[in-house]
Amino acid sequence: MKTITKIIGLVLGLCLYSLSSCQEKKKDADQEIHLGKDEIRKQIISLADADSLYLNYSRRRATAISEFEIRNRPDEKQFIPTRFVDFDLETIKNYIKYVESEAKNGGTKVDSLRIYLGNYGNSSGEINRHNTVFIVPTAKAQGSSGGIYIGADGKAKLMRKYFNGNNEINSNKQNSLILNFGHCCPPKNGDF
Repeated sequence: MKTITKIIGLVLGLCLYSLSSCQEKKKDADQEIHLGKDEIRKQIISLADADSLYLNYSRRRATAISEFEIRNRPDEKQFIPTRFVDFDLETIKNYIKYVESEAKNGGTKVDSLRIYLGNYGNSSGEINRHNTVFIVPTAKAQGSSGGIYIGADGKAKLMRKYFNGNNEINSNKQNSLILNFGHCCPPKNGDF
């Protein structure tokens, strides 16, 4: 009977210890989420600021883009420039996981994501001549920091070295980590 009592006491003690340990982990996770929210809140802008940015772009860029495209294609009476590009949330979450994993396997750690502006040129269809964005992960590699890809050897490499005469330029064995193919659209009524 004493042995059973000791075993029950030991099991109860382990359960209580596990519960308190779980509570500590939950507290740490909650604190981390709270700190993350504080950092993000510092980067959030007001609706009025966003509206101002949108209107400035309308006046200073969108009109000029439209006029440029019409001037270069006189047969067209109207060109509505891209005003946003969206990616669904799951794509972004999965992309971040993917680039973090690929970078880790390549011997580095992603430290930021750069969003570059681009243009589809004389493509066909809806995207013809419209602007877009593409996302490039950055990290330390090859003794410096910058946009990265994964080389044929599985290691993280700097994109600028790829474009500056790297011998992998004609190889299909490099692994690009650049995200594109979001949905770009002319302005939609409602948001701004």
